[in-house]
Amino acid sequence: MPQSTGYSEPTSFDKLKVWASCGRGCCPSGPMSWITPIFSFLATILFMIAAFHCSLTVSKGDGYEVYIGYWSRENKEMATSLGPDDDNNYCVKWNDADGQEMFDGAWKGGRAMGVIGTFTCFFVLLWDFSLIIMEFHISWFFHLLAIKLWNVLVSFLLLLGLSSNICTYEACQIGPGGYLAILAALAWILSALCTVTMWRTEKQVPPKEEFDPEEDTFDEEQPPKVVNLPMIANAPHNKKNNANAPRNKKK
Repeated sequence: MPQSTGYSEPTSFDKLKVWASCGRGCCPSGPMSWITPIFSFLATILFMIAAFHCSLTVSKGDGYEVYIGYWSRENKEMATSLGPDDDNNYCVKWNDADGQEMFDGAWKGGRAMGVIGTFTCFFVLLWDFSLIIMEFHISWFFHLLAIKLWNVLVSFLLLLGLSSNICTYEACQIGPGGYLAILAALAWILSALCTVTMWRTEKQVPPKEEFDPEEDTFDEEQPPKVVNLPMIANAPHNKKNNANAPRNKKK
């Protein structure tokens, strides 16, 4: 009869504990916390370019291209005289007179989304980087996920300017910055999916009181408990001596 070697196949729970101990040795929230900031950083950079550069929309004419953004636009006279290949896409700020006359609700709304989104993007980016060295309660992942979904919406709302009076007058269409806004929204979606993955992992990892990666994971046999019973020294001898002791005779 073959003897038992004492080896048992590791269960899925044991594999999860090993994964948690390896991942949490370098970052409290697991290995996914290294990937999430990459998507958030990429999304923030793309959002900033789309919101503040003049390449959000483009107006094309006979032999020229004019880029128009929320905060600046390309000089039309320079673009017309030099052509689309030699104008270097030089952007100038909108003057106050043009803003009061041409900026409608859609254009102002797009500008506002750019400013609000800047704060929320940087806030989430710092939060994602802090997950590398800090551990948050599992309930905070819902707040982080909600803000990332808001950033997805804000990235798409940057395209509000396409329905404004300026684009109607200039006959502009989506430009390179508009496509960057769409890419920023997709990057925020990927970052949100990484957050969902971390949240599901946090639900499966046992709490600290049940499992501590720094402690030994093997079950060691506990030594038998020694019970100290009270002992009466020389009890049989005392009984014998008492039996042989002379009894007092009755008078």
